[in-house]
Amino acid sequence: MRTNWREIRWKSTAANYLTVFRLLLVPLFAWLFLTEHYVLQLIATFLFIIAAITDAIDGHLARKRNEVTQFGAFLDPFADKLLTLTAFVLIALRKEFSLLLVNMVVYISLIAAREIGITMLRIWAIDRGQPLVTSLWGKMKTGIQLTTLIGTLLYFNLRDWMRAHGIKIAYLDDQTVVPVLHFLIVICVIVTIISGWLYLRNLSFRKKQ
Repeated sequence: MRTNWREIRWKSTAANYLTVFRLLLVPLFAWLFLTEHYVLQLIATFLFIIAAITDAIDGHLARKRNEVTQFGAFLDPFADKLLTLTAFVLIALRKEFSLLLVNMVVYISLIAAREIGITMLRIWAIDRGQPLVTSLWGKMKTGIQLTTLIGTLLYFNLRDWMRAHGIKIAYLDDQTVVPVLHFLIVICVIVTIISGWLYLRNLSFRKKQ
């Protein structure tokens, strides 16, 4: 039976509530991140980590309780994309990445193109009654993105706290760490593009069958 994406309806399940909770955390995380106070930015990182944890829990919870829904299958990946894209944009706007701004714009554009494209593909697949299942590469992509973003946020938190308290540690500075973060973001882009290509390849294979 074909299921039109417009017919997807909210279902009251624990997993869906966690997904909506993650969506609500995104604007709060962004607002706190943009403040100038390192304590509020630390809270922003804490909220981001909570959101990342709910990403790991909600899908497992839905499968364990046999509460997998079309609503959750669409909204859960959408919430992940919104969370990670918001974090990437906010990090790119920081002065530490000002010299890499052009690079960051290209990276975020590639990631956004993949994420928006896969979201549209999910809508199309649901409309055909063949919803996409998150692949191993898709899960790996999300894991690498979240790990990189959390590491970046924690570095800024630690560095700002150290500056506020007059503490200096050798090699724990922007000159040393930012290039490493830049490299990790490049890895994120590569894995994101590969996972998107594999979705398209697998979909093409399914159509031939």
